[in-house]
Amino acid sequence: MSYESLGYLDEQHLPHLKKGEWPAWSPDLSPIENVWQAMLSRMSKYPKKGNLSEEEKKKELIAHVWKSWNSISQTEINKYVASAAERLRECVQLRGEWTNH
Repeated sequence: MSYESLGYLDEQHLPHLKKGEWPAWSPDLSPIENVWQAMLSRMSKYPKKGNLSEEEKKKELIAHVWKSWNSISQTEINKYVASAAERLRECVQLRGEWTNH
């Protein structure tokens, strides 16, 4: 969390974990992390062409990123968002240790 965000929470007297209080192995619980993982999984399946110039490699990467992004359905995204509450509960129960998600 940024210093600005922490400062705002302090000014508003809102409870939050202070710097250094986050569990050492705290998982990233944001649903977008699941989306990034889905994208990486899809991107790893695309064949890479050999002997490309740097510009061609960049274009190929951009094409793979967009193809992967566009292949993720709203239903899949909704599933990740819907699972957030359960992942948070599990994280609290495990005191910040790794979860099954």
